[in-house]
Amino acid sequence: MSKSGYTILDLWKYLKIIIMAEINGLGFENFRVFKDQVKFDLEPISILTGANSSGKSTIIKSLRLFQKFWEQKDFGHNLKFSESNHLHQLGNFKMCKSKSSSDSEIAFSYKVNHVLFDELFIELNFKNKNNNLNDGILTKTGIKTKDDVYLFGIEINDKGVILQFVNYDYIIKEVIPKIIELKKEYIKYLKLTNNVNPIVAHKGESCEELCHKHNIDYNRYRDLEEMFFVEFRSNYPNENEYNKSNKNMRLDEWDKLDFIYDSEIISIFNEMSVSDYTLFYESLWSHLIEKYPSLQDSYTYFTFKELLDENDIGSWTNNIIVSGEKSFADFYKKNLDEALKIVSKLSFSLTLGIIDNEESYSRKFYNPMELKIGSFSFFMKMHDILTNNKTVFNDEEQAVINSQRIIHDAIKLNKILKNEEPNFLVESLLEDVKNLLKNMTYKTIEMEFSKMYFINSIRATSQRFYSFSSSESDFHLFIMEFLRREYDEEEQDFINKWLNEFEIADKFEIKIKEGAGSEIVLHKNDEEINLVDLGYGVTQFLPILLKIAYCNNVEKRYIIIEEPETNLHPKLQSKLADLFIDAYKTLGIKFIIETHSEYLVRKLQYNTAKGAIKPEESVIHYITHSPNESEENIEKQVRTIRIKPNGQLSEPFGSGFTDESSHWIKEMFMFQAQN
Repeated sequence: MSKSGYTILDLWKYLKIIIMAEINGLGFENFRVFKDQVKFDLEPISILTGANSSGKSTIIKSLRLFQKFWEQKDFGHNLKFSESNHLHQLGNFKMCKSKSSSDSEIAFSYKVNHVLFDELFIELNFKNKNNNLNDGILTKTGIKTKDDVYLFGIEINDKGVILQFVNYDYIIKEVIPKIIELKKEYIKYLKLTNNVNPIVAHKGESCEELCHKHNIDYNRYRDLEEMFFVEFRSNYPNENEYNKSNKNMRLDEWDKLDFIYDSEIISIFNEMSVSDYTLFYESLWSHLIEKYPSLQDSYTYFTFKELLDENDIGSWTNNIIVSGEKSFADFYKKNLDEALKIVSKLSFSLTLGIIDNEESYSRKFYNPMELKIGSFSFFMKMHDILTNNKTVFNDEEQAVINSQRIIHDAIKLNKILKNEEPNFLVESLLEDVKNLLKNMTYKTIEMEFSKMYFINSIRATSQRFYSFSSSESDFHLFIMEFLRREYDEEEQDFINKWLNEFEIADKFEIKIKEGAGSEIVLHKNDEEINLVDLGYGVTQFLPILLKIAYCNNVEKRYIIIEEPETNLHPKLQSKLADLFIDAYKTLGIKFIIETHSEYLVRKLQYNTAKGAIKPEESVIHYITHSPNESEENIEKQVRTIRIKPNGQLSEPFGSGFTDESSHWIKEMFMFQAQN
């Protein structure tokens, strides 16, 4: 047992199951029927409904397409329609670009939540690759906050050069201070719970009980634990980084800095008055020998001055004299502030590192093993760009040069006086935050798509015997996959429970004919019934039930299902809502459901009203045909409907859904009255 109260095995299990952030929204622009940007929130139960050919299937198909996109093991920026066309049947890039748009690019976006940012939006733009297959190719991607502030982005130009933009200004001024505040909150929770881990099991009171006792939001504590124990401690998913220096310690150092790039030399510069800079060498020598008396053992003032001249130290001092600033601190902070803004607007080319273990890191465009900018800092790279064949600079450029030269001088003097390399705390923390952002967005999306499982509208054929050698339907292949797994008591109970709830059987059994195939037998009232002897609706429902248990067993966390109500009686269609809620509550599986069933929706409303599911745990997207701008009354293409605590809808469905039955009853009475 370790000092923290859990074993290395516990820790490994913890690292394997950790979820850094989850996709909870999708967006499309210029993609098939979605000419203008549309966004879809995703909740544990997400309903897609509306008119035929309005775009519901487009969403499902795009998820299939991108599951393959994120599976790429090479330099993964190709949108290969051709490789997975048998799954999504989207055709190619040209066929997917909106016919009513002149824009040549298709845009996709994902929304993720994270304790550090609340919401982040990842945007990807693709253009036609113009190869024989008309696949797509990534042109740019970026991550932005809910306030539309870009944190960083990547562009790939026509020559294949990768350019990266990083908003250093925002990260340094907003993100790092927020991380420091969150760390203080996290430490407070650790103390209140006596360092009880919110995920790993332990003896005594559970973490949830302790959180309740101390009025701590357990889910927030868990999110902070994930951030500081995994995300910010190591370069996930590179396991070799785990035992390296703890990045949390860098936050403690940062919190003590008076300036960005603070050091003893910077402090000495700050102790000097502006008037001291008119005689910079003399004043600096005076301050240095006061702090480092032994310096006189190695240098005289004149030999020290020669050393400064050789290293071009002090070239910025005239600028502070003429700046009008009252102190070095004011001058330095003002120049750094301007320099950060300039650096944050530029893009730099990257060189992807060579990766030895491709199983740990797939070589994607977001690969954090990239060219580090400059020998000492990102300001150095800017200095090289700005001074290249230039002699005159504007105020913004001069601010970058001033900042770089001050930092350069501090590093050189530190080397001369102490023979020590600087800590490079700024670069280290920036790299930490960049990797944190990339891991909880790009890598998270890759992981989240790997957890998706698709169930088609046609799920099985009625057969008395399912041959192992047949690929007549997906169900044949699924039975073999199902049989390869061992199911725990919870999963078996879940299947039997819902066989009973749907009044189909007490339990089911797959009888194997060795080497040949299997037959599915249902047991009800001590009677064995072959699946083929039941109605077609049962044949379509059973794969849903079995696949829910299977997904839990193989750690899939999202089921995307088309028309689950197929061939089911209205009473059973309504029970589907109960099934999906139970699967979410007991197994943690989330659903994206394409449906035309009013009964399913109405039961979801009822379950919300009685408290079986929270209002924020479901959402309904009603999709209608793309609006025609020439029409007088343009209806929104996507209507997002929430279910209120009382079960009522936040706004009505579009026409022709819940109002269709009452419409025809009214028409019938009017017809009878007229005749």
